[in-house]
Amino acid sequence: MEKLNTNILKNKEVIIFDLDGTLINTIDIWNKVDYLVLKKHKINISKKEIQKIRDNYYDEVSEKELLN
Repeated sequence: MEKLNTNILKNKEVIIFDLDGTLINTIDIWNKVDYLVLKKHKINISKKEIQKIRDNYYDEVSEKELLN
C-alpha cells in the first residue's frame, strides 16, 4: 500500500473542492430557486421549462464564455 503524503496540505491557505455533480447534484435546487424568483415576479413557467432554458444556454455558449 502506498504511503499517504501528509505534507500535501502543508502551506496551503485555501482548498477548493467542487462537489456539485460529484457528491451532490444541486441543479434541482437551482431550478426551484429560479422558479420561486420568477413566480414572485408573476412570471409563470414550469421547472421543466426552466431546465430546458438552462440546457439550451449551456449548449450554445462556449466553455471560455462560461468561465469569464
